[in-house]
Parts: sequence; structure tokens; C-alpha cells
Amino acid sequence: MDGMQTRGDLRKVVLRDDRQKIIGWYIYYVKPGAVGEVVQIGGERQFTKDIPDHLFYDAWKRSAWSSSNGAE
Repeated sequence: MDGMQTRGDLRKVVLRDDRQKIIGWYIYYVKPGAVGEVVQIGGERQFTKDIPDHLFYDAWKRSAWSSSNGAE
């Protein structure tokens, strides 16, 4: 997956709690100005809202989409 440059940069993110225990992860392609492509999201059930929220924030920080290109 790292070699698929046309889709953008591959982001692999692990989320941890205060004790450094893994609580979730996500993998997605990000290309500034384009819609990101999610490959995988996983984690503990109690964090099912927090993990996608973190992914959306991460993508937004990297300009994966904006209201100027039609995605909201």
C-alpha cells in the first residue's frame, strides 16, 4: 500500500490511552485537496465514536478536503 503514490500518502495512526494502551487505529490515504480513502479503522468498542473523530480531524489538518472542493 505504501507504493500507491497516486492515492496520496498512506497514514497509519495508532491511538493510545493515558497508560499507553492501544485503544484504536486507522489507516488511510491522504492527498491535499482530495477526498481521503480509508483502508481500515479498528479499536475498542467504547471508543467507536472517538476513533473516527480523530481520523476526520487528522484528515482535516492535512487538507484532505475542504468546503471549497465540495466535500463537507
